[in-house]
Amino acid sequence: MPGGRGPPRRRPLCERAPDKSLRLVDDPARRRLTRPPALESGGGGLVGTIDDYARFCQMLLGGGQLAGTRVLGRPTVELMRTNHLPGWG
Repeated sequence: MPGGRGPPRRRPLCERAPDKSLRLVDDPARRRLTRPPALESGGGGLVGTIDDYARFCQMLLGGGQLAGTRVLGRPTVELMRTNHLPGWG
């Protein structure tokens, strides 16, 4: 990608030190989030801010719409709201 930047999962996570230098915080080669999971998990590997999650929840409450824009189809939202665990309802 331009500027040597790749997809977010492939970029190193750095932070700016008080002296304005960059310090490596998370190396993509050893990143926990890019390793195969030890077990299947519905939300495993998802990364975002609380604001992102709140907007996602608002979209689900809106039946797949957020701020007047359809993000997911109604059948998809209904499928997401359906219990898929046997014996739980």
